[in-house]
Amino acid sequence: LSASLSSMSLHATVQSYAAALEDMSNHDVMTGMLNRRGMGQVVMPLFEQAVREQRCFAIISLDANNMKYINDTFGHLKGDEAICRLSRVVQYLEQYDLVCTHISGDEFLAAGIVKDAAEAERLRQMLDQELTRVNREDPWCCDIEAGMGVYAAVPGTIATKSIWWS
Repeated sequence: LSASLSSMSLHATVQSYAAALEDMSNHDVMTGMLNRRGMGQVVMPLFEQAVREQRCFAIISLDANNMKYINDTFGHLKGDEAICRLSRVVQYLEQYDLVCTHISGDEFLAAGIVKDAAEAERLRQMLDQELTRVNREDPWCCDIEAGMGVYAAVPGTIATKSIWWS
């Protein structure tokens, strides 16, 4: 009985460690957001659903501006803080059922099924407004700025909406 309990305990510990390693391999250490690997595992099923159901799939991209200035002027720890602040702004879109990802460096994506391209553009505008709000209501050593783009289309159709970039 003792050996069986010990074996069960060891098995549970190994499973716990395996789950923790899986989680770490899918999330960015600095921001806690899904990383590129995690995005593939979560976003691809959504994309496949959009294909099956002929629904509009959107990708909103965000790329921080002036990171070299922040790193050179305030130091790399402040640069990391800027990326973390920006990650919280991007995660604003999670309430609209978009999957938010820290791709690398100062680049982020939000992706998911939306009603249409106009809704995707409204979400991009809301993200821009959220960044403005954070800069205004939570002052920091400098404003965080970012370029944003959006692409939305029903996968497999010719009718697509172009990329808007601001």
